[in-house]
Amino acid sequence: MNIGLKPDDKKSVAECLRKSWVKSRAKAHCWQEEGLLIQEEMRRTIAFLEFEAQEWERMGVLASEVQSPSGIAPGVPGYLEDLPAIAQGRIAYTARQAAIQRKILTHCKEKWTVMRNSIATGVGGIALEDEKIII
Repeated sequence: MNIGLKPDDKKSVAECLRKSWVKSRAKAHCWQEEGLLIQEEMRRTIAFLEFEAQEWERMGVLASEVQSPSGIAPGVPGYLEDLPAIAQGRIAYTARQAAIQRKILTHCKEKWTVMRNSIATGVGGIALEDEKIII
């Protein structure tokens, strides 16, 4: 008994095409969803790098203030002399860390701009900014 597609049976061909179309549509929707997830990951990464840079800049402002621990006199073990040189070192360190975060941020934005445009405008493209996302 031979069960399968009969080229001359229109009903059998139509059923086969319908199944193929449904599978293809499901795959296309999966790839669209993947495109949305990638865009969201890029957006969150950029937001995190911006936050980190701002945090290092904030810590730089705090580091510029010369502080001495209260209740501990100079010369007593545990006293850390907060000399201007130490404060300058902290300021330089935080400025360097902020610059590193900004450099990574700029690099990601440059590299991802082309990819985001490709995902949004390619065949079946979809963007997070779209008002209506159909899945």
